[in-house]
Amino acid sequence: MMERVRVSRSKCRALWFFRLGRLLGGVVFVLTAGGVSEAHAQILISRGYPPLVIKEPLDQTLAEGSTLALAARVTGSEPLRYQWYFNGLPITRANNYSLVISNAPSERSGNYYLLASNYFGKTTSRVAQVRILEPLRVLQSLLTTNLSLGRQNVLSVDTAGSKPLRIQWRLNGVNIPGGTNATFVLPSVRPADGGRYSVLLVYEAGVVMKEVAELGLDIHEVMGADFFAERTLLRHSDLVVRSANVKASREKGEPAHAGKPGGKSIWFSWRAPMTGWATFTTAGSDFDTLLAVYTGLKIDDLTLEAANEDSGGSLTSKVQFMASAGEVYQIAVDGFAGASGRVVLGWDLQTAVTTAPQIVREPRSQFVAQGGVARFSVGVRQLGLRYQWYFHNRPLLNATDSTLILNNVQPGHAGIYHALISGKERISSSVPVRLEVYRVEAGDPGLLGPGEDKLEDLVLKTEDGQAIVRPLQGPAFGERMSAAPSSGYTVVRWGSSVGGSTQTYETGACGQMGGASIWYRLVLTQTGICTVSTEGSNFDTLLAVFRETGDLMNPLSSPVTCNDNGGADGKTSRLQLPCEKPGAYFVLVDGVDGASGQVQLTVTLEPWVEVKSVGIQSAGWFGFELGIPKDWLFRIDGGTAFSDWSPLLSTNSKQGSIQFNDEDWALFGQRFYRIVPVQ
Repeated sequence: MMERVRVSRSKCRALWFFRLGRLLGGVVFVLTAGGVSEAHAQILISRGYPPLVIKEPLDQTLAEGSTLALAARVTGSEPLRYQWYFNGLPITRANNYSLVISNAPSERSGNYYLLASNYFGKTTSRVAQVRILEPLRVLQSLLTTNLSLGRQNVLSVDTAGSKPLRIQWRLNGVNIPGGTNATFVLPSVRPADGGRYSVLLVYEAGVVMKEVAELGLDIHEVMGADFFAERTLLRHSDLVVRSANVKASREKGEPAHAGKPGGKSIWFSWRAPMTGWATFTTAGSDFDTLLAVYTGLKIDDLTLEAANEDSGGSLTSKVQFMASAGEVYQIAVDGFAGASGRVVLGWDLQTAVTTAPQIVREPRSQFVAQGGVARFSVGVRQLGLRYQWYFHNRPLLNATDSTLILNNVQPGHAGIYHALISGKERISSSVPVRLEVYRVEAGDPGLLGPGEDKLEDLVLKTEDGQAIVRPLQGPAFGERMSAAPSSGYTVVRWGSSVGGSTQTYETGACGQMGGASIWYRLVLTQTGICTVSTEGSNFDTLLAVFRETGDLMNPLSSPVTCNDNGGADGKTSRLQLPCEKPGAYFVLVDGVDGASGQVQLTVTLEPWVEVKSVGIQSAGWFGFELGIPKDWLFRIDGGTAFSDWSPLLSTNSKQGSIQFNDEDWALFGQRFYRIVPVQ
C-alpha cells in the first residue's frame, strides 16, 4: 500500500483536477490540464499506472513542402514507449511523443495517431487527419514600368498548382474594392493609379501574397531636396510631378510631419499665383506617405498650414488649405516610419473659392474608461461657421459645437467620429478619429494599450521630431506604473475596426484574408495562462498574437498563435497564450475578407497554480500543498465525478502557499478535486 504520492512542480491553469482511485492495490493521482494544451505533470507512484494521453494531436492542412509537426502529451509510469502510425501502419524510427516531417510531400496526406505503452498498459491518441496540398505558385516576375496617363493598363496573375479559392488585388498593401479577379484593369490611368500592386491568393493551405507590379507614371520628374535650404521650386504648369525619397534623411530641427514618425523627407516650395482653395496630394506614390505644408524660411521656425497621413487613399496623403496670392509654401513629403519609394505629388488651386473653413487642429482619438468623459475638439481659424459631429457617418443630435463632449461613456459610444465645418462657400471635414472604451475588472489598463490602425504606431513615437521606440510598460520592464495584482487581471476594450487598413506585410491570419486590421500591444508582467477573445464583436473576426522581438524591419517574425471562429458564436475568435515569463506581444484583430465593425477585445490572465506535494498524511488524511499567488481568492471543490462538485474550502493565502487536507477522502471509491478562482 503506497503511503505517499509525489508530484513534480507542475504549472497549469487555475482550473485543474485530481483523480483519486484504486489501481493494482495502489493510489492513482492524475492531473488534468482543463483544456490547456501545454500543462502537464510527472507523477510518481510505487505500483505504477498505464499511459494516459492528456494532449491530443491536431488535424492539419498545409502546403506541400511545408513541415508537418504532430505531437501528443502522455503521462504514465516510466519508461514510456512511443510509436507513430500512418494510415494504420507503423512509421519507421517514429518513436518519440512528437513527429516532424520536413519538406512533406502530398503523398503523406492521411491519418496519423500515436501508440504509447509501458509495463502497465498501452493507449492510443485520437486520429489526426492531415491534408498536404500542392502549393499555389505565382509564375510571372515583378513588372516595373511607367504608365502614360489616360491609357488602359491590364494586370494579371498567372498561377499553377491548387486553384485559389479567392483573389484580392491590393495597392500599397490596401485591398482594392472589387479587385477580386485574376485580371485587374485600369481603364484610363490616372495619377492616383501609380503605386505598388500585389495580390493575395487564398487557398486551402493558406494565403500567398505576391507583388505583381511597381507602376510609376510617365510624367515630369522633379527631384525633391533632402535639405530644407535646397528645396525645389514647383512650376505652376506642372500639376503633377514624380520624384523619390529613397536617399533622403531627416535633418536637425525638422518637425514630425503630421505628428508621425518619419525620417525620409524631401522638400518643395510652391508660390501661390492667386488666392484660392489649394489641394496637395501624394496619391500615386508607392509607399505610406506623410504630407505637410508650412510657411516660414527656417527649418526650426515653421508655421504649420496643413498636414495629413492617409487621406489620399492607399496609404497616401491629401491636404487642403486657403492659399494667399504670392505666399510661398514649403511642402514636405516624408515616409511613415521611414518608408521610401516613388513619390507622386499633385496639386490644384480653386480660385473661385475665396473663403473656406481651414482646420488648424484636428481632433484626436480618445481612450476613455467606461463611465468617463470623452472630448473631441476641432480648431478652425474662421468665425461664424457651422459644426456638425458624426458617429459612423450618422449626424449626432445637438452636436453642433467645435467641441463634442460625451458624458458617461459606454461601450456603445466606441467607434469612429468626425466633424463637418460649413462656411459660406465650402464644407471642410476633419479626419476620422476613434473612441475606445475600456473596463478593468482587475489589474491595470496600461498592460493593454489602445488599438492602432498601424503596428508601427504601437512601437514608435515622436519626440522632438524624431522617431523613437516606445518603452515597454509594466513593472517587469522598469517603467514606473501601478502593478497588476498577483491574482491576475481582466481588461476589456471596445473599439472599432471601421476604416482600418493593412500594411504591405499583412496577409490576414489563420489562412484567411483580412483587410481591416487593428493592432494592440499587450504587456504580460506575470506568468500564467492569458486568454484573448473577440467575443462580443459584431463581425467575423480574425485574431493573432505575435511576440514583440524589437525587429522593426520584420515585426511579425515571431508568430505565437492565431484563431478563427473559436468564439462561442462561431464567428468571433478566442485563443490561449501560455506565458512562462514576462513579455510583450502584438495582438492583431482583423476581419475575414476585410469585414469590419465594433471590436470587443477581452484579455484575462489567470496565474499559474503549482502543485508542490500530494500524499497521505500520518493521520490517514489525503492532502496536497498548493503554490498560489498571494492574496488570490479561490475555492477548492470536491466530487466523485466531473459533473458533481461540492465546495470544500474558500480562502486565500498571504504567504503564497497552502496545505489542504481531506479527512473524508477514504469514504469515496474515487475522488476528484478542482481549484476555481472566486471573482
